[in-house]
Amino acid sequence: MIYTQRAQLWENPFGEEQLLLNNTEVLYASHFNESRPTKLLIHGFSDTGKEAWIRNLVDAYLKYQDVNVIVVGWGVLAADPYPTAANNTRRIGEYLGVFLEFLSRESNLDYKDVHICGHSLGCHVAGFTGALLDGRIGRITGLDPASPLFETPSGGVDPDFRLDPTDAQFVDVIHTSGTAFGFLAPIGHVDFYPNSGKFPQPGCNFAPTNTYCSHTRAYQLMTESIGSTSGFKSRNCESWEKYKEGLCDRNPIVLMGEYASTSLRGKYYLTTKYVAPFAID
Repeated sequence: MIYTQRAQLWENPFGEEQLLLNNTEVLYASHFNESRPTKLLIHGFSDTGKEAWIRNLVDAYLKYQDVNVIVVGWGVLAADPYPTAANNTRRIGEYLGVFLEFLSRESNLDYKDVHICGHSLGCHVAGFTGALLDGRIGRITGLDPASPLFETPSGGVDPDFRLDPTDAQFVDVIHTSGTAFGFLAPIGHVDFYPNSGKFPQPGCNFAPTNTYCSHTRAYQLMTESIGSTSGFKSRNCESWEKYKEGLCDRNPIVLMGEYASTSLRGKYYLTTKYVAPFAID
């Protein structure tokens, strides 16, 4: 589905239009505009693309930016069992790469203007898309990339089988459930670790759901960052322990999330509030 301000405000009360691979008639009839930046949102395991968090992210982009927003729904292939869904990430990622080639060919879409934002398994889908396009995508944001079957005790599996920095010109990652559902090892050009990047995140203390709550915190932070007046202030640091001890307090403050500088490299740490709005003034 594609969402644009024009479709949302004037043409379609739901603001969505469907785009199909190799269907130029549908593309030309849509409000897709190659002169705008394009955001692609990819959900993760067991989601469908119709969840409230996806809608919230779409709405935030359309409220604060003039962009095309494309939601990649792969719910049937993202369903249980998890190993099958994980194995399907390459299939969906490469299909999405072919779809972007179609958009580039038929609308002169510039890959550098494309920002793919994936959550959980969706991060690795984005990685396979970027790899198919030889890293020409402008940016990939990984929101707590799924760890099971993609990370080992010694680090990530072969980069060819997961998201890695070669998949886009800029890869930024937000870690929120490391050592559980999400990656803890750095796998981007820049990796952000709010509240250590591990579970449980602040406010996720209910034992039966604390891992899931922490895993979903990544997309909540990303959504908030789009319209935040204070922003998520972080500092480069070697570890969470040194950050908490104040040993990195002299390092420059940079922003995590939508407005992260593409020049950033390394690991960055920050603290957040327990409830939304999570950013600390």
